[in-house]
Amino acid sequence: MNPDGADRELSPLASYQQPLFKLEGANFALGPDGKPTTELARLYCFAVSDKRYALFNLDPDGRPIPRKASGHGLGHLRPPYEEKDAPASIPAPQIQLKDLGVPRWQHDLWYRIDKAALDGHPAQVELDDLPGLDAPTILSSLIPPNFSVTISRLSHGSRWGAGRVDKTVSGPLRVGQEATADAAATMGGRCWR
Repeated sequence: MNPDGADRELSPLASYQQPLFKLEGANFALGPDGKPTTELARLYCFAVSDKRYALFNLDPDGRPIPRKASGHGLGHLRPPYEEKDAPASIPAPQIQLKDLGVPRWQHDLWYRIDKAALDGHPAQVELDDLPGLDAPTILSSLIPPNFSVTISRLSHGSRWGAGRVDKTVSGPLRVGQEATADAAATMGGRCWR
């Protein structure tokens, strides 16, 4: 279905008087200069949630070409490695990082996530050669090694029905883990965001 057809089909779901879909640079094939051309390209999406996603095309060998990504929840205070330290096993971005929307280390992480999904094992992402991803986060320095907290909240209409949801978080936290406001409050509010 083309974008215009999808927009017509799904427009009754729109809560605003604006189109649901629009064409952006990521929808178009890349030219040799890394700039979008006028030719539409098949665009794929791997989404964990509405704020955690990566849009990508495929190269001729079926490998992902990240086009737009979200860094939400991945860490923003200090990168685990700089662009100059990126592993050679991951192709360099084909577009400018500013157009991709994330720094190089997040490009590399999304590349590996997308590749694992394409290879049929999205829960087994190869991270061993990404420098610093096994290091504690900045927040971890504030958490004692035996830290553990159970966060409780009421669930309203999840697929398991309403009820209490418990989640236990233990330290030290690693890159990519989030510390919720509840956990920060339990630690005396010592959390940077």
